[in-house]
Amino acid sequence: MKKLILIVSLASSNILFSQWQQFKSPVIAPTAFFFKDSLSGLLIGDGYPYKTTDGGDSWYIPQQNQLGFLSDELYFINKNVGFGYRYGILKTVDMGDNWENVTPEGYHAFFNMYFITDSIGYVVGNRGEIFVTRNQGSSWLDISYQKGDEIYLYSVYFSDLNNGWIYGNGFKLKTS
Repeated sequence: MKKLILIVSLASSNILFSQWQQFKSPVIAPTAFFFKDSLSGLLIGDGYPYKTTDGGDSWYIPQQNQLGFLSDELYFINKNVGFGYRYGILKTVDMGDNWENVTPEGYHAFFNMYFITDSIGYVVGNRGEIFVTRNQGSSWLDISYQKGDEIYLYSVYFSDLNNGWIYGNGFKLKTS
């Protein structure tokens, strides 16, 4: 009986812990990636977005982005609509083939983004900045709690439409 339990345990552990394999990457240290399925993916590295349609066997830079890319984070709200962010906000509606600049006016360094629905999202960053969109990133409203050069907000999360948390250096904010 002990042997049977051990065999069943080992067999089930292979299901839980799949075998990992390396895939080809166009850059040594990508900063963010997103796969919408087993074949189509996007990663950011060396100042460019790279796209694959064959599970990572080959990568290309979408034609529109040949001049560089100022984002090093990705956040997707569905399989095609997503954002690249850090020193601005760029939006794609076609899984990274084309990008539109939807950055609020001014200089920004954003650290985290979270969408509650397909339309309502928040982004937080340095100088205490908090921005909200209600139209899938087409425009952003500044709702900062407190601004200052030494205020860094690193993380934002909402459990539902009304309850959210923001964490930063010395700041723990909650809304309900």
